[in-house]
Amino acid sequence: MKSRNKTDQQIIKSLNELPEVKDSQTKEELYQRISSKTKGETASKKSKRNALIPVASTVFAIMLVVVMLPSLLNNNMNDTGGEESTDRAFDTSSSDESMENNENSTMESYEGEEEGSSADLDQAEPEISLLDKQPEHYVVHEPNEAYTIIHVAVADNQAQYVIPLSIMAPKTDDLEVYYNELDNYLNEHEWGISEYKFDNVTFEIEQSNDQVVMDFPAGFSIGEGSANPNLFEDSLSRMFRPYQIDKILFTTEESPGVDLGPIGNLEEMPIESSENEIYKVYNASAEKRDFLIPIIQQDPLTLEEAFQEMKNDEEEFSVYKSIPEDINFSTQMNESQLVIRFTDETELINDQVTLNMVDAVLMTAKSYGYDTVVFENTTLDSIGVYELSKPIDVPLSVNPIYITPSQ
Repeated sequence: MKSRNKTDQQIIKSLNELPEVKDSQTKEELYQRISSKTKGETASKKSKRNALIPVASTVFAIMLVVVMLPSLLNNNMNDTGGEESTDRAFDTSSSDESMENNENSTMESYEGEEEGSSADLDQAEPEISLLDKQPEHYVVHEPNEAYTIIHVAVADNQAQYVIPLSIMAPKTDDLEVYYNELDNYLNEHEWGISEYKFDNVTFEIEQSNDQVVMDFPAGFSIGEGSANPNLFEDSLSRMFRPYQIDKILFTTEESPGVDLGPIGNLEEMPIESSENEIYKVYNASAEKRDFLIPIIQQDPLTLEEAFQEMKNDEEEFSVYKSIPEDINFSTQMNESQLVIRFTDETELINDQVTLNMVDAVLMTAKSYGYDTVVFENTTLDSIGVYELSKPIDVPLSVNPIYITPSQ
């Protein structure tokens, strides 16, 4: 009985904590309703009756809750929205948990993105535009006293044009030292040009006699193709013309003459002078370096026509314009000086493209016989080593390649 009374007290206490309920039924009516359902029930044995007492108490409590629930719900709905209050409480709990999970997920995502962004920044290489780099000249003016210019000529990778090179070698009076080792200083594949033709040829340079003796190995060939004879002659002329060499003598294993296939058997070749060439940019591919190359015109062009032609690409041969299409200027000749005046709407940009143009214009002017060039009405005061407000001497040579004694 003591245990049962305690249970009853707990139920009553729990019920008392519920909101106040108003019901139209009196306690007597409620008691009668409950009693009517249990009045006819009798226990056959005392043990069974005793066992049913806690059950009856539980049933009694449940019935009280059932009877009072409608009123309870009505009151709660009037005050807080009834069942919605319970649902809202559940929803709020779920929402709080969801928000907490979302917040954690968002923080993890943000931290992951932040770490990823940081990693990307660490791995990304800074972008460098041509404006961020010192423009590179493709011509040589007065060389440093420590250098000797070794003039070399190779062909483009389609054997259409000669590409003059200026090997800037440590100073020496013995040019043969370098000419007989030129294959050590050329990176044809890396540069996107044809193989140097004279690797196994021995050079003897006799500047006192204004001549060069070339000794060829047996079986030497200038290669197939109709352009090769012209490339052969043009290459050698560009190599030795700067030294005021007049002719080249040919031998084969020290015997006079060399069999040059379509050219025939030659014992000597005169050095031809150059004239009226235009310079454009040669680039075999984006990964290769640029070269300024001379292009001899089949039909002679005036200087104005030459500059206009320098705005045209020859993409099939990897040759590109050296003067941008939007650059316009007029020309004036004052004896050995060429004056180039840019139009008012022409704006020069301090970048590699503009420097290539200036170098190409200077080399083209040189081939037309001018010694100096003046640029007027420019939007730049200087570019590279050039002060555009002053007359500029035409270059000595083109496409410098610097080497060290260790090479």
